[in-house]
Amino acid sequence: MASSHQSNKAESGADRLLRALMDFVKAPSWAASRRILDAHPELVSDAADGRLDLMIRDADAVSKLYPRLDGELATRLLQGHRWLLARCREVGVDQAFTEQTGDYLAIPAGSLPPAAPPLSMPATAVAPSRNPSGLVAGLVVAGLVVLLGIGIIIGTHDQGPGSAAGSQPLGTAAPAETAETAEAATSESVSGASNTPPANELASGATASGSATAPDNVDAGGTQMSYSASNVLDGDPKTAWRVHGNGRGVVLTLSLPGPAHLVQVGLIPGYAKIDPANGVDRFPQERRIAEVRWQFDDGTFVDQHFADSPTMQRTAVDVTTGSVTIRILATRPGDPDYYYTPISEVSLLGTS
Repeated sequence: MASSHQSNKAESGADRLLRALMDFVKAPSWAASRRILDAHPELVSDAADGRLDLMIRDADAVSKLYPRLDGELATRLLQGHRWLLARCREVGVDQAFTEQTGDYLAIPAGSLPPAAPPLSMPATAVAPSRNPSGLVAGLVVAGLVVLLGIGIIIGTHDQGPGSAAGSQPLGTAAPAETAETAEAATSESVSGASNTPPANELASGATASGSATAPDNVDAGGTQMSYSASNVLDGDPKTAWRVHGNGRGVVLTLSLPGPAHLVQVGLIPGYAKIDPANGVDRFPQERRIAEVRWQFDDGTFVDQHFADSPTMQRTAVDVTTGSVTIRILATRPGDPDYYYTPISEVSLLGTS
């Protein structure tokens, strides 16, 4: 009975957090957003960041939040709110909101995470304002925003705030990705002067096998769930490979079709799923990855530590390899009744 009572408490806490997030991202003004944040300081927590990341990944949820915006703009507006909360963690709430002086999210150039794609909108595209009537009044032409040196409704963030060397905290830029170098890179790309091919996601072309795998099970609605190693390559964070126990020493091997030059590797360190049948967040329920070792064909390896957040967290590498071995070194505890260690997704960025 005690376990059931604790579970109910956790679910009600998760529900309150979700409601606060919904109120925050739909607030009609910065003053309203600030009041909501003051009333719910948990919005700047890792748990809130993880929930917001899951919302961003759910196209249906995004469209329901902002039904009058097209998918890309709606997603970027939601990402902008996530950036604002990250900015609150970085410089404090007062400073973060002082920086928001207009009707749109004012994000200084050079402050985007390194994995963020460039803002590419047609000349006629406009940015949504913080307006209660669908958040679409008071629009500003995207080209003008770029000219002013302000990024709006930012590109994606897929790195956790506690990833290993080579990763960057949320809301900061990689040292090499200043506004000047970004402009130079764009010029190179347009002129064709660059000989370096862009890095691509190679994980989808790999195969995966694990030294152990937990048996199939059912979710809260009775749907059969498989936890095979291939789940880490399917592009769906709501599926996972998992093993029974604390996972330490278990190995996941990824085999590429041929040698590839990798520049970043990463993973989502747990089960990034909210059960559709009962709304339970599976990420804190099961064990989470705290540290892994990435090993490559030439014998070199990189150890990576992870923030306790259901986000893709990458680290930099520079290696040519045909296979990648991930050895779990440490995990964080979850509910003792769910003694499993999962990984939702793996990322291998590079060129083949």
